[in-house]
This record gives sequence, C-alpha cells and structure tokens, in this order.
Amino acid sequence: MKLPEHVYKTMEYISTKGNVYLVGGAIRNTILNLPISDYDLCTDVPLEQLFPDKKIMKNDNREIIFLNDQNIELSTMKGNTILEDLSHRDFTMNAIAMDINGNIIDPYQGQKDIQNKKIKTISNECFTQDPCRILRAIRFSCELDFEIVDDITEYKDLLKTIKTERIREEFYKILLLNPGKIEEYKDIFFVFLPELNCEIVQNNPYHIYNIFKHIIETTKHTPPVLELRLAALFHDIGKVKCKTTKNGIDHFYGHDKISSQMFMKIAKRLKIDHKTTNKVNTLILNHEFNLYFSTKAWTRRILKYDLDIEQLFLLRKADISAQNPIYLNRLEDYDKKEKEIIQLAKKKNIKIKGDYFVSKDVEPKNIGKILRELQTKVLLGQIENEEGALKQYADQRYRKYYRNNE
Repeated sequence: MKLPEHVYKTMEYISTKGNVYLVGGAIRNTILNLPISDYDLCTDVPLEQLFPDKKIMKNDNREIIFLNDQNIELSTMKGNTILEDLSHRDFTMNAIAMDINGNIIDPYQGQKDIQNKKIKTISNECFTQDPCRILRAIRFSCELDFEIVDDITEYKDLLKTIKTERIREEFYKILLLNPGKIEEYKDIFFVFLPELNCEIVQNNPYHIYNIFKHIIETTKHTPPVLELRLAALFHDIGKVKCKTTKNGIDHFYGHDKISSQMFMKIAKRLKIDHKTTNKVNTLILNHEFNLYFSTKAWTRRILKYDLDIEQLFLLRKADISAQNPIYLNRLEDYDKKEKEIIQLAKKKNIKIKGDYFVSKDVEPKNIGKILRELQTKVLLGQIENEEGALKQYADQRYRKYYRNNE
C-alpha cells in the first residue's frame, strides 16, 4: 500500500520516537479500491511529546490530535502493543494495521472478511463496550453493502445508555445512505424512535402498505437530502392517533398536524438543530396539500410557511409513489402544477425592501406588515413586481404609517 507523502513523512517522524501504525478505514478502503479521505495513525508515544502545540482531545479512552488540516487523525494506543490495541477495535475489517515498512498486521483475519463482504465483531464485548457500534455496523452495511454476521438486535436496549448526539449522527448517515435498513433493523430503530412502531393496516383504496411500510417506501423515493428524508420518515406517524373507519374505509383526518406535533417532540429528544427542525416541520405540516388549491390559498401557504416548493412537491410525489400503483398517473398532474407554483413562489421576492420604509420613518413593527401585504398583492397579480409600481402603491396605501410625510 503506497502512502501519500505527507502521511509517510508523519509516520517517519513519529517512528524516530517510538512505534507508529496506520490503522482502520484507509487499509480497508485500499483493499476495496475505494477512495480514502483520511488516515488514522496509532502510536505508543505520548502526543504532547510529538506535537506539543497541537490541541489534544479525548475519545474512547484515547488521546487524539488532527494533523494536515484534519486529513490525519493520530491517536494513542490502547494497551502496550499494536496487538493489544487492535483487540479493542470494533470489527475485524477495521482491526488491521500496517507499519511504516508496509508490513500488515491482521490478527483477526479482517482481510478475509473484507473479501467475503462480512461485518464481524472482534469479541463478544464489542457492543457492551460501546453500544453505538450497533448503529455503526448498520451504517457500514449501507456504505459497503456488507452483511452483518452478528445478531445485533439482541443488544438493542444498550442504545438507551449512550448520548443522544451519537445516536443522531449515525441515524442521519443511515437515513441518507439507505433508509431501507431502518425497516430491516426496525426493532433497533424502535428503541430510540418508538413513534415509527406503527405497523397498522390502512384499509383505503389509495394504500397497499401498512403505515410503517408506507413511510419507509416514501422515504426511499426521496433524494438523499436530510430534511426531506426526515420529513418523509415522520410525515405519517400521526395516523396512528387519528384513524377512523367509515363503510370499511379507513381515514386519517388531521394526521399532518398530529405528525407535526409528534415530530417536534422527536426533534427535541434527538436534539435536532433549530433550522432543520423548522424545515422538516414545515414539510410535514403541508405534505397533504390539495393540488387544486386556488392561487389565493397557495399564496397564503407560501407566505405563512416560507415553503420550499420543490422539496414539498418531491415529498408529495414520493408519498404518492409509495401508495397504490394504480393511481400513479396522478404524478403527471403534480409535475405540471409544480412548475406553476414554483413561478408563483418566486414572486415573493418583491423588488422593494424594508429600508425604503425606514427612510419614511415607519415604525419597525409596521414594516413587516406592509411588506407582507405587498407580497400578497404581487402573488395575486394585483400589483406588478416593479420597484416603481410598488413604491407608488405603497405611498398611496400606507402613507398613514409615514412619520415624515412629504
């Protein structure tokens, strides 16, 4: 395995002080002919002796520093030898080391497991030592298309013992890589997302799947954009709480609002950032839109929710794609309408700004009100979106708010 010069030079320098090894993903990806984005090095030399000016962090009982703009991660060994260190790693495919001379150290036959596309733990204590490895195994399965050998489901309750942030980050990666894994390992995901445990039949001509299966299929039909996939995953969880049946047909009136309320609790529990939470919640609240809303109704929604129309239609079309295939012809109507609504939404960027009203000494609390009314007029086609026309209308309609009446 040929190393980049800067990695080799770093290993060469460390080898003058003690032992150093390349470990983990770089070796695995080399075997698989996959790109390598970073290099993990491991040493028995105290890091402060090697790089006294670098900030030392701690993770998994190791000291870690980052070099070459974070391209190299250097950590201290666990134990006194490389064999002892490798015994503390998660999977055989990641427990391979290489010294500066290119000699491979592979005590757990990780190379063989890589060739056989197997994810296999080093020891029975793998998941008890770090329960987040349960989700890491699923994530690696997504990334590499490998089979997980161990029965990871039996350790699922250990996930309750680790920090939410670690769960969230692995969950995000899995969701973006392959949402189908959430169905495959549903009992694991139900531990921290119990709201997804909704395998309830939908006796409705538009549906052929139960609620959970429909959710997964919808998510599969969305592009790998975080807020879009989160919205797809949670868009129908509220159906469980509002199911009614009439003449043998199930209905779920108001499930968009209930799904929104449930998602907000999930967002708080998983500590999802505020910006993502708002985007996802807006999509969930509006995913049941009526294609034949009037221009006035669309205008109201566009301005009230600051809608991303493209994402909203992507979610709605994914939702339809996961329903009864005999109704898929509806998608053509959505494609046509989407272009129209995108053009309408663009008009909210009116060619007059708040500073114009500041110059008129309008009270700040009234400026937002004026701009919103002008946006509404433009979207409804009642005023041209031209600066001159907007100012002329404003000077006539809102002069009562001007303190410096000219």
